[in-house]
Amino acid sequence: MDGGGDEEFRPPAGAAERGSPKHEERNKDSEEDVISELPHEILVSILSLLTLKEAVRTSVLSRRWKKLWTYTAGSLDFEDLKTKHGILDNTKSLRVERFKFIGWVNRVLDSHQGSSIRELRVCFDLNNCSRRYVDEWVAAVLAKRVQNLELDFSPFLKGNHSTWYTFPSKFISPRAGCRFDLSCLRSLHLKFVNVTDEILECILSSCPFLERLVIVGSELLSNIKVSGSSLSLKHLFIYSNNLRNFEVSAPNLVSLGYHNETKGAPQVLIENVPLLTSVYLGALYDPISIYLHPFWSSLHQLEALHLRMNLFKVVLVLPVQILLQSSLHS
Repeated sequence: MDGGGDEEFRPPAGAAERGSPKHEERNKDSEEDVISELPHEILVSILSLLTLKEAVRTSVLSRRWKKLWTYTAGSLDFEDLKTKHGILDNTKSLRVERFKFIGWVNRVLDSHQGSSIRELRVCFDLNNCSRRYVDEWVAAVLAKRVQNLELDFSPFLKGNHSTWYTFPSKFISPRAGCRFDLSCLRSLHLKFVNVTDEILECILSSCPFLERLVIVGSELLSNIKVSGSSLSLKHLFIYSNNLRNFEVSAPNLVSLGYHNETKGAPQVLIENVPLLTSVYLGALYDPISIYLHPFWSSLHQLEALHLRMNLFKVVLVLPVQILLQSSLHS
């Protein structure tokens, strides 16, 4: 033998290179390049599925991704629970943190370049002193045909009862020359935001496809009328400090609730609610029968009835069948 068996084994050309760290790094870069080369619309659609903070984090990936998040059509959610806890623990100043929060929202909305937005959610202790900024935020997202709008200005500190922000009628009232198309609005949550009877009427008449309406803590609502055969409204909840009259006629309504802070049951008229299955009644200082009477003709179709009795500080969830049986034997 010529010693052929001792011939040195040589791996195929490039084999060693393919297993090297440098080759793996090039493969990784190549994969990232493939994602980055996707069409702008697809990348924006992907970012629109992320939270605001997640979308902003992608700006560090590359030069192309730096401003891509500003086109998101998803949710702009502004809530700072860490700061809230700091204020509750008396380690942070509410006044200082308000300025910081407003600056944060301003920067993001000023940077946003997309033509549409699915949701704006602002949760912080803001009052009427911040009106100019909040008006600008509402105008900005209405111009982008927002679908879900939530303004939650619940006070962080007990006893902090300053003047609430009032929802601007100029953005929704035809008489005020409303320049926005509100047909995209599907859900509106207003907490510790003042809404007048007239503004509520404008909301219902100007938002034909509104399905969910929640108003909590308004000091100005007293005479409420939610009526119309063309209403798309499915869920309605009103928590008022001064409710006097409450009239509802909505053929698509599925759930309904109202909570009244003042003593004395409001005048209530409920009719034309064939789809109503869930009812919440609060502030029961008077006999329960007074509150149940407007729903008597609809009891047979209800699946859940929630009663909050402030007098005893308890919450009862009563199966409707119990009420029906008790009424038959009374």
